Amino acid sequence: MNKPKAAFFDIDHTVIRGSSGRHFLTSAFRKKIIPFKMLCNIPFYYFQYRFMHPDWENWTKKFPHFAGIDRQTVCSISGECFDVYKKTIFPEIASIIKDYKEQGCPVYFATSSIDIFVEPFMDHFEADGLISSKLEFIDDKTSGGFLGEPAFGKEKLKKVRQKAEELGIGLHECAFYSDSIHDRPLMETAGFPVAVNPDKRLKKLALEKNWPIIEPRAK
Repeated sequence: MNKPKAAFFDIDHTVIRGSSGRHFLTSAFRKKIIPFKMLCNIPFYYFQYRFMHPDWENWTKKFPHFAGIDRQTVCSISGECFDVYKKTIFPEIASIIKDYKEQGCPVYFATSSIDIFVEPFMDHFEADGLISSKLEFIDDKTSGGFLGEPAFGKEKLKKVRQKAEELGIGLHECAFYSDSIHDRPLMETAGFPVAVNPDKRLKKLALEKNWPIIEPRAK
């Protein structure tokens, strides 16, 4: 039986329980770095992401309330948040990542989350790379926007395909683990798609396509 030549993992709700972005923004609010108004938007964005089809073009381009924060502060909060994330890592997924590494299969994280929020995962898992949305900095301060296109949906597929090409392989030779229907373009293109704690829409699709489904639990 053929085995994947590279494995890509979403992070939020796939490697960890919950959302890295929500943890970060909650921590930033507690430190009085972002206003309460921005925190209030989280349920709206989560509902759109989880149950609807968000208009990425409009609401992922600019977050004015997140502008003007220096890089060192963002990195500091990110590091503090990782201490929380570590406690919610799914042991079963951690074991799968470890197995890939021991077999010499490169492991990458492919997430819609912001790069600086999830970079600590790179060291923790000794991953080979990170595909993510990139926070834009101007003069070492956040602009409130992204650098390039955020890694959602078809854009994530594009970025992962580019990485596979750099490795000299095709997506049909790659595994991809995700919880979200928004990763459908990548799930349907990867040769080894795995649904992890899938939302209702992805679970329905996974059952129709006979994809493996994993429903791990955190410690």
